[in-house]
Amino acid sequence: MFLSKSPHPFWSRLALHALWLHGLWEAVQCRLFYDMNGVPFTSALLFMIAATGADVVLTLALVALALHFTHGRFKIITLWMLAACGTFAAIVIEVVALSLGWWRYSPTMLTVQFAGRSIGLLPLVQMALLPSCAVLLARSFPSQPN
Repeated sequence: MFLSKSPHPFWSRLALHALWLHGLWEAVQCRLFYDMNGVPFTSALLFMIAATGADVVLTLALVALALHFTHGRFKIITLWMLAACGTFAAIVIEVVALSLGWWRYSPTMLTVQFAGRSIGLLPLVQMALLPSCAVLLARSFPSQPN
């Protein structure tokens, strides 16, 4: 069974791994691929912290959804479901955020066309890969008994 009788240690480890993975990703990609010209440092930092927090919450939700469909058991299909659902979620988030003017890309951002819109490739890759990486890390390094 993928989840033990007490799933809390897994979810805590998952959240911590998602936090550092997404935090590192945001720290690198925001400076390089988002247009932050004229944004004060404090505002940019708060934006990155909020983005990382949202990524962690989204990762937890995606994992819960994938485990629901695999009846709580880890299977290779769980990782594929995470990748597909993460990519879909990233597309929706990017379309909404760009439409509402929450952010814009710098000229260095690689984009793909989706429904007539240019969507950043890195956010898609991020949400396709990092939730699965967080799951694998959470499963690989279980907490030690007291």
